[in-house]
Amino acid sequence: MSRRNGCAGCAGTKAGYLAVTPEEVESQRRVLEARARLREGYTTRAKVDELCHRVAAKRGQAAADQLREDMRQQWRTRAQWMQCAPG
Repeated sequence: MSRRNGCAGCAGTKAGYLAVTPEEVESQRRVLEARARLREGYTTRAKVDELCHRVAAKRGQAAADQLREDMRQQWRTRAQWMQCAPG
């Protein structure tokens, strides 16, 4: 395997960039949205219900349900990412 721009993982990709799938981008977007909402204070059932109601009105119930689940997952792992929070 040849190295391109000093990165062995980049061999064979256009201009030495790593290929990122749309699924990986969406997954990262969801994680970041969930973390942002938690940081904004959406941490009680009432506030999360209000948020999910607004999301459902704009993006549909499936998106609201996914956000709620993503927020639950991030809440379980918040100690890890809160250490890296700016500020």
